Amino acid sequence: MTAASDAASGAAFDDAAAVTLYVSPRGLITSTITYGTRIFNIEFDFIDHQLRIRTSDGETRAIALESKSVAVFYAQLMRALVELGIETQIQSRAQ
Repeated sequence: MTAASDAASGAAFDDAAAVTLYVSPRGLITSTITYGTRIFNIEFDFIDHQLRIRTSDGETRAIALESKSVAVFYAQLMRALVELGIETQIQSRAQ
């Protein structure tokens, strides 16, 4: 996952940034990701069948892990991140 520059919040990511998923007690989780003055993480919770995004200021979003197309899941993920004020891009292939 990489994020584009967000001039309004002063947040910027390295265009080559990558996020690793680690095993958690409930599934897979990212390490803490810095975005401007905030931090967040994303967890695939395979017990409750949800993808959860949590921010350092207490905001959360959840997406049901259920049968759906990749395009629908991608749109839901991008919408949840934007709602949290996190502007991102996911590259479709490694560079």
